[in-house]
Amino acid sequence: MKLFKPHIGAAARFALPALAAAALMAPAGTRAQPCTICDLVGRIDQASIARTIRDLSGEDSVLVGGTMELINTRYTFSPQKWLAMQYLVDRASAYGYSPEVQRFAVSVASPELMGVALSQGNDSVWVGSIEGKIFLSTASGGWGGFDLVATIDGRVNELYMGLNGKLMAACKAKGSGYGRILSSIDGGLSWNVDKDGSQVGIYSLNTITFFDDRFGFAAGDYGSFLNTADGGLSWWVDAAPSQFSYRNINGSAATGPVHFWVVTDGGYLFESVNRGYTWSGRRLTTSRLADIDFHPSGRGVIAGDRVVFSTADGGGTWAQTAMATDLRCVRMVDSLTALAAGGGGSLWMSEDGGVTWREAAEGCSGEKDIWRFAAGGDERVWTAGRNEISTVDPGWRTGDPACGLYEISDTTWGANVVFRREGWKDPGRRVILCGHYDSMNRAGDPLLCASGADDNASGTACVLECARVLAGSALEKTVEFVLFDAEELGLVGSSNFAAGVDTGIVYEGIINLDMVGADYGGTGDISLAAVDGTIDTILARLLLDSSEAYAIEYPLDWLYRSESDQPMSDNLAFKGFVDAPAVLLIESGFRDNPHYHNCTDLFEFIDMAYVRDVARTALGAVAAIAGYGAGPISRVVLHQNFPNPFFSSTQIRFEIPERMRVGLSVYDVAGREVARLIDEFVEPDRYVYLWDGRNDSGAKAASGIYFLRLKAGGATLARKLVIVR
Repeated sequence: MKLFKPHIGAAARFALPALAAAALMAPAGTRAQPCTICDLVGRIDQASIARTIRDLSGEDSVLVGGTMELINTRYTFSPQKWLAMQYLVDRASAYGYSPEVQRFAVSVASPELMGVALSQGNDSVWVGSIEGKIFLSTASGGWGGFDLVATIDGRVNELYMGLNGKLMAACKAKGSGYGRILSSIDGGLSWNVDKDGSQVGIYSLNTITFFDDRFGFAAGDYGSFLNTADGGLSWWVDAAPSQFSYRNINGSAATGPVHFWVVTDGGYLFESVNRGYTWSGRRLTTSRLADIDFHPSGRGVIAGDRVVFSTADGGGTWAQTAMATDLRCVRMVDSLTALAAGGGGSLWMSEDGGVTWREAAEGCSGEKDIWRFAAGGDERVWTAGRNEISTVDPGWRTGDPACGLYEISDTTWGANVVFRREGWKDPGRRVILCGHYDSMNRAGDPLLCASGADDNASGTACVLECARVLAGSALEKTVEFVLFDAEELGLVGSSNFAAGVDTGIVYEGIINLDMVGADYGGTGDISLAAVDGTIDTILARLLLDSSEAYAIEYPLDWLYRSESDQPMSDNLAFKGFVDAPAVLLIESGFRDNPHYHNCTDLFEFIDMAYVRDVARTALGAVAAIAGYGAGPISRVVLHQNFPNPFFSSTQIRFEIPERMRVGLSVYDVAGREVARLIDEFVEPDRYVYLWDGRNDSGAKAASGIYFLRLKAGGATLARKLVIVR
């Protein structure tokens, strides 16, 4: 919609008994907005919006829960999403609201459990998954179940609890094939990256083992090998992958501080007697070898695909035993007793050092493959595989164990943040101002980086800023502010919200702000998406009026009119659930944004004047619908013009309590009348007049100071205005 200039002597009358009236009462050729809203819109603070965008996009550290945090992703599956959610709750609370967090299930999945570790006291057990989830169960909790305690950046291939109480994870980094070693010193609640394989060419780390609290190593794909002599504080690449012919290393053992063993794909066993610097290898079979373990007595076992090898002489010679299933893990419990597990969920035991085997706990481990297990000093065995964790008590020795089975459903939760400014007259009628706060990076790993400054910290910041301005305001109807999660996953958060709205509430409009950071289309406009010829039209016209009145630099353009070309955003989730217009404000040319769903969606590419005008447009419409400033007029009022100073045009607002003759003129500093704007009888109401800065002869008034004078009844009121050419 183009800007226009009302004729000299014409004033635009506006009243707002209902949303339809707000859109339809505006006569052609005039601007119609409740003039009391002008001061409100003028309180939009560009710096406040910028601060929110910077905080949410990881530009600045923010105080969340008493600690300084950096939010560099708001991806729904990222733990940092919860930091962003808490940040929004804190900001809304600081403005005087009482925010609600509406939780909903985003996905319910069965995790692939890969790593198991036991505490030295056998009173805690940790299990890790390929999604990087860390689950914990404790004896003090009665072994009642497994709680999700952390999510780390890596596929957990093996967990290891050191003698020093340090919990370590051998991982494959998410989104790449490189390996990582992470550690926790607080029982798995928080984790540090001790070694990033991408920096040294180390691939997926599949196994980690220690001889004591100092000497250990980790190994993995393509012959990757790292060792440590300080308990994992530092890790070094000491073995060339070519020594293993670049084969994938699957299992490991240490029989001394410098005596290491590994087994690989293709049936190879490798041994090092100098802490991993050089290796000698022998091929035991053509099958995959998965794991190896030794007892200090010199007995040892190797497990693989339908085969077990055993030694009684410290690895000098190995005897082969055929098995009925593929095995993935093996442990020497004592000098003669060994346990193994793998395909089919069975736990196998040997009482002669691995020569013969029988099923130890039939039915205890379910029917799903076991990937890892741990046996503690109390001889309780914990197994993990697929989405099942089983526990087998020491009765496995006699063939009569008690056992338990835990099935884990890995539920990812979403969280919408909702808060309201209640209306004093008709609180059951509401208008929603909303946007989504989650982010996405489709060009890389969103768990690591999805800054989302434009998509959609910009819309979120506008919603928060409008809420700040409206805090404490008297509104006839309720304004509901909603910040959605999981929009990037398919409008999941807004769909859950819309499906659960109170049917006793009357919604008069939904205004959604999504990607409002810059004019990528080069049109000089903000885009409006609303289906023409439907109920959306009413709200669209009101927003266009609001834009013309308050968006000084960037007006609104109704670009997306048909149902087929509506951009996919949260306003569409309300269709079919709420009988109210639901529209979208979005940046011009958003499809041409080179940073869309990318790690480069940063604050530096945000046009703050553009975002400010989106906030002004939205606030003006929301305030109009909610009845801001409505009430009886008791006296003649002349408001300060807006904007002031001005370049091309300014709004002049006044209020008349009863029918009377009104004179409105502009004078220069010498007292000469420059322009007579109104000289007629008018009815009681609130008025806004748009003056184009021209004198009575039609010429542009020169830059300088002028005075606006209103004569109405017996009152004479004046305001100073400034023209800057």
